[in-house]
Amino acid sequence: MAQNYTYVTGTYNGCDLHIIRTEAWNIVMGGLRQEKTLAGGYFYGINGAFFDAGTSKAGNTKEIALNNNTPIYYKTDGDKMDGGWHNKMGHACLCYDNANKKLVFRSSAAPSSSGLKKDMSSGDSLDNVVAESARYWAQGGPDFRLGMPDGSWEEDLSSEIQYMDVNSDPNVRTCICANLSANMVYLIISTSKATISEFRKAVHSYLYVPTSGYHTNVVGIFLDGGSSTSMRCKDNSGNVFSFGYRKLEQIIALRDVN
Repeated sequence: MAQNYTYVTGTYNGCDLHIIRTEAWNIVMGGLRQEKTLAGGYFYGINGAFFDAGTSKAGNTKEIALNNNTPIYYKTDGDKMDGGWHNKMGHACLCYDNANKKLVFRSSAAPSSSGLKKDMSSGDSLDNVVAESARYWAQGGPDFRLGMPDGSWEEDLSSEIQYMDVNSDPNVRTCICANLSANMVYLIISTSKATISEFRKAVHSYLYVPTSGYHTNVVGIFLDGGSSTSMRCKDNSGNVFSFGYRKLEQIIALRDVN
């Protein structure tokens, strides 16, 4: 039974948030090939990257999703250039360098002085970012831009999340955040509908991140939302909390499920 995580729930900025807090070593990327829901399986975790639903070929995730330099569909689809190798939406990547036991984040939106600035277009972008290519996990996507105040992030984020108005279309939401220095990962969903702007404010409130400028230690990545938003884990009473009904392409799971 999974032990190495904490489940948190609460209302922040009007959003009902559910959070799985765990150490970075306890994360693994997984692929469901649009054949299963997270709720109907045995994994604990949340939904992952944006994807094209209903397409005939599995492995069409739009973001980097790697375990040890291998895309989640590499072994079955045989094409390293598909199934989690590229960031087709977003220019950021969060990864855990297992050789050095540390979380690493890179984004084209980061300030040049931060040491985090880099356009993360594919798995090749992780060269010289992780110590050993055979020992890491990585999740790509649009940068959450934690710390940036209203009026400074909307236009750039809209260009990363295609066809989405950041201040309209309330919906349920998903993101992955991390405290880099603490090696702590936060898998977060909102089960109440919110705009991206409202969801950002809720996550800022939970993580106690001030909106005084781009944060270089507490970082985040937007994941697929709406009908894809999913979570499964045990709550604080020992009951399985399950949310979401869509058959998913990719998930971010806990290693120690059983």
